[in-house]
Amino acid sequence: MYERNDRSYLLDMQEFAKQVLSYLDGKSHDDFMNDRILRDAVAYNLQVVG
Repeated sequence: MYERNDRSYLLDMQEFAKQVLSYLDGKSHDDFMNDRILRDAVAYNLQVVG
């Protein structure tokens, strides 16, 4: 059975954080606040990191 190590968890966290940054790239605060799908996507990825 495959066992994950700390490094693999950290790499996953890094990927989810990068995804959040890509979602937010070029977006203003108003864009974020007015786009529920964007907010949900960011929240989901941050929950996975946490």
